[in-house]
Amino acid sequence: MLGFKQLTILTGLFVILCLISAYFIDYQVVSLVNSEARPLQPVVAQLTSYTDIVTGYTVSKYLVGGLALIGGIVLLAMDKTMNRAKYLFFIALTSL
Repeated sequence: MLGFKQLTILTGLFVILCLISAYFIDYQVVSLVNSEARPLQPVVAQLTSYTDIVTGYTVSKYLVGGLALIGGIVLLAMDKTMNRAKYLFFIALTSL
């Protein structure tokens, strides 16, 4: 079992690695996808606005997490021991 000092050092190391990853990897990937998917932006914006009009709420930022949460609930209702439901709950909580 890790002691408090070891846990603190590992936490600091992981935070530093996450920041480095966010800048050097994630930022580059997002820039590439953004430049390549520029023609699709009007279509995605239109679909998002339709979703907002139909529901009456700004759900676009919660849509993926909500769908994953509903999928997890359905899978859990079908079989209590299903591990896939746990994965969907994790994805939903991370997204939301």
